[in-house]
Amino acid sequence: MLSTQPLSRVGLQLSDVLPQARPLGAGDASFQACSTHADSVRPGDLFIAVDLSDHDGHHDALLAERRGASAFVTERVLPVRTPQFLVDDSRSALAHIGHALAGHPSRQMQVVGVLDGIHTVTPTVLISAALERSGFTTGLANELGACDGYETTAAVTPVGSALSFARWLAESQANQATHAVVGITPSVVVSRSMEATHFSHIVLTGLRPDRGIGYASPRRAAEMLLSQLDPHGLLIYNRDDLLCREIAQNTSVPSVSFGLHGEADVRGEIVEKHRGEQTLLVEGIGDFAALRTRPFGGRHASFCLAASAVGLTLGIEFSQICSAIERVDRLPLALEPVCGGQSFGIYLDSAWDPWSVRQCIKSFQGTTSGRLITVTAGSAQLSVQEHAVLGRTVEVGSHLQVLCADPQNEPGGRLKSIHQILDGFQDPSTAAVCPDRSKAVEYALNSARPDDVVLITGCRGEIGKQTTRKTDRHIIDQWLKRDLSQSAASLPSNS
Repeated sequence: MLSTQPLSRVGLQLSDVLPQARPLGAGDASFQACSTHADSVRPGDLFIAVDLSDHDGHHDALLAERRGASAFVTERVLPVRTPQFLVDDSRSALAHIGHALAGHPSRQMQVVGVLDGIHTVTPTVLISAALERSGFTTGLANELGACDGYETTAAVTPVGSALSFARWLAESQANQATHAVVGITPSVVVSRSMEATHFSHIVLTGLRPDRGIGYASPRRAAEMLLSQLDPHGLLIYNRDDLLCREIAQNTSVPSVSFGLHGEADVRGEIVEKHRGEQTLLVEGIGDFAALRTRPFGGRHASFCLAASAVGLTLGIEFSQICSAIERVDRLPLALEPVCGGQSFGIYLDSAWDPWSVRQCIKSFQGTTSGRLITVTAGSAQLSVQEHAVLGRTVEVGSHLQVLCADPQNEPGGRLKSIHQILDGFQDPSTAAVCPDRSKAVEYALNSARPDDVVLITGCRGEIGKQTTRKTDRHIIDQWLKRDLSQSAASLPSNS
């Protein structure tokens, strides 16, 4: 349900918020609150008819009118007597109305938007840590959850949540936050949820090429965000990423690059890597430092460079940036280790597509003396061809592959994606197929030997919700308890 309580006693004029709206039945409308759900309309509310994937709000116009809606913002003429205001895109209108009700908080603070095709938790946490370390109160939002500088809640930036996002920004500002760091995926951008937000920085960490019809375009998403940059805003981009580099080359926005390969404004080199720690030599804008982090791998190193670039452009001392990054010793769903006294490594990661899974696998190259065992899930978000590439990726990169279905995204089609993954194998008979994710995780753990690594990908997590991360952790914890109990039982008694 998307609705707002009045944020002030001063009413807003719709013509001021949406000057392009075409009025039907009235010249203007005053409002203090709005709703996109007819059941939540209160007398005097502005009702915004939004067409979402699961429901079209235009169908609820009569109910909203009966409940006392004072005016409608709509994409088409509705069968109501209440004044209507026609707009080209009601999702865009919703974003502008939400920010107006919230007092336009992004105009009073610096908002750093981090655009990544897969994972925004790590870069947003690292950037936020650098800001907090230098004394800035910072709001933080990504796909895992949100913090307004005081309270941590569930995520506020899924598709269609423009009102909750605007309110979160306002609450962050009310809690004395001078900065906000927001993780964004292409699907969120094209949903128009972020449209009215002003950004001081846009950070492009990793974007895949456009996947075609039916998918959010990363290129289009980046272009939309860049149009929302403040006049003196900056683009921070990953020079190692082809699409990020192309976008930076085709814009007139001032930019700062970072990268592990080739020339960049902020560049780094992994000089030492172990499972559980790595050392990164970072050369910033006129300075350099050795950065030691417990999270490891090239993907994490790149995110460290992104955080360094943002911090340097905000005038933060390089030593403070490095100290803040080094203090982040554990990140959820980013090669997150699970330690319970077992003789092999267990890691959880949110990677679910071929590119990000390949990055995870590469992180263990040269750091593991035993075998790499992967647990890989199919996904409704991947095409037939992408599933096959995913299969080829895990077959080439690991010693034992355990395949399962995504229990949240594949109801009723559990074996279909597994078959598509197997199409990418040269020898499908080598893979272990366990459609049930719980059984797949248990099979991988039972198969592990001392010094092996079990990498479980496709994990998702969100504060306050039952997710695959919680389920996977529960399975692993129960397995570890049984394993330790069996080990204790096998010890000789003192008697």
